[in-house]
Amino acid sequence: MTNEFFMYSLGVPLSKRYMKGVITITLERMWRIFNVHSEFKELPSQTQLDMMSTNGPVGLAIMVSRYESMTTGIQQIQEGFGELDEVRWKENYFPTFQNFKKVRKIKMKDVVGEMSVKLSEDQMSEYVRLISYLGPIASDPVLYKLIMLLALFKPVHPGSTSCLSGLQSTYMTIVRRRADWMFRNEKSAKNFEMKKMVDKMSSCIESLEKLSEIMLFILNKQ
Repeated sequence: MTNEFFMYSLGVPLSKRYMKGVITITLERMWRIFNVHSEFKELPSQTQLDMMSTNGPVGLAIMVSRYESMTTGIQQIQEGFGELDEVRWKENYFPTFQNFKKVRKIKMKDVVGEMSVKLSEDQMSEYVRLISYLGPIASDPVLYKLIMLLALFKPVHPGSTSCLSGLQSTYMTIVRRRADWMFRNEKSAKNFEMKKMVDKMSSCIESLEKLSEIMLFILNKQ
C-alpha cells in the first residue's frame, strides 16, 4: 500500500485493490485495539464479530475524515506508517521525495474515480458535507483517537454488551475533558466548533454512521 501511494505521486494510477488493502489494514488495527480491552475479550465470539462488522465501518469513516482534513500527501502517508514503513520510507522513497511537495495528497474522489465507482450527485454532496462537518474534530490527534474509541465500542446489542457501558462512559468523560481543556487553553474558532460537536456527540456519531454507509456503498460497487 505504501508503494502504491508513492507511485501515485509519480503518475501511476492506483490499482483496484488499493482501497480494499488500506481498509484491510485499518480493520486489523481496529481489531488489535478491541483486544487491548478486557471488556471486549470477555464478550462471546459472535458478539465480538458483530461489533467489528457494525462499528468497524464507523471507525473507518472517522479515519477517512482525518485523512481528508490533512493538507499534504506526506501527512497522509506518515499517519498510516507502521514501524517498518518508516524504515522503508528512509531507504526507498526519501531519495525521490526529499521535496515533500512532490508527495500527492490522495482524495477519496480520486480513488473512487480510478475505481470507476459512480456516486450519485446527492451521495457526493452528502460526502463533502459530512467531511466538512467531521474534519475539525478528526484533525485533532487526541480527539480523533478518543472519538474512534467511542465509535468502536458503541454497543450493537443493547443489554447484551452492558459490560461496555462503563468503558463508553469513561471515554466520553475523557473526550469532554479534552474538548473543555482545548477550549479554555487554546481558544479559537476551530476549537469552539469542536466543543460544540462534543457537546452534541450523538450528532457526531450519527454523521459518522451516515459517512460509513457511503463508504460501504463504494466498497460494494467495486
